[in-house]
Amino acid sequence: MELEIPTSLEHFTSDWLTIALTHADKDYGPVSSVHAERIAVGEGFLGELARLHLTFGAGDEGPSTLIAKIPTTDGLLKPLGVMLGVYERESLFYEQVAPKVKIRVPEVYYNGRDSIEENYALLLEDVGHFRAGDHLAGATLTDAMAVMETAANIHARWWDSEELTAMDWVPPLDSPINMGLQGLYEQSWPLVMDKYGHLYPEWLPAKLEEFIPEVSNWLTSWAEQSRTLTHNDFRLDNLLFDDDDDDDDDDDDDD
Repeated sequence: MELEIPTSLEHFTSDWLTIALTHADKDYGPVSSVHAERIAVGEGFLGELARLHLTFGAGDEGPSTLIAKIPTTDGLLKPLGVMLGVYERESLFYEQVAPKVKIRVPEVYYNGRDSIEENYALLLEDVGHFRAGDHLAGATLTDAMAVMETAANIHARWWDSEELTAMDWVPPLDSPINMGLQGLYEQSWPLVMDKYGHLYPEWLPAKLEEFIPEVSNWLTSWAEQSRTLTHNDFRLDNLLFDDDDDDDDDDDDDD
């Protein structure tokens, strides 16, 4: 039976989950009930997430929780996510990249993608018990070393790779969207300084004002050099740490 891609968190019903887990070759038995707990409300404006609390029939076993993720249902914001390729890239990452990298990522139970209708949905392992990073608090030396090793593993695996070249869904550094960043920065900078300038150390604003006019030049220069796969939002808030075995887990929640 072919599954319809959920377009609302309410569409992750017990019947739907039973079929999805069967398609994922999981011998869990039927899901008897499910309760959706919305999470990360206000954090990811391009997506909606829920922690699904599952129960199974007597004698059947399965995960007590899973994470459901869909594009935002906001009719004004979803087209922005589609235009930026956020949903398409995330789906294709789990399909084409995740199995080939030596980093800990959530197990995927369902990966639905309809590029024509612009519908996407993910059913993922719940890794909420891992310790979350905090880029305002900073990292310990041990955490920082683990993060750098993870980044290096990704970069090394895809460095000048022909496989990467064939992935036309991975945008180059000098893509039209990236090249538009300079104008966005120039437009936003006065507003940022007006609201947050008092929080910056004295030396920083001048350095940023030197940086902004050169953004497009730097992107063009970097795009002419060796190419590899990068996370592109690689900050502590998007990383989880497994303290039991010192693995770090890229949460990959596209905001």
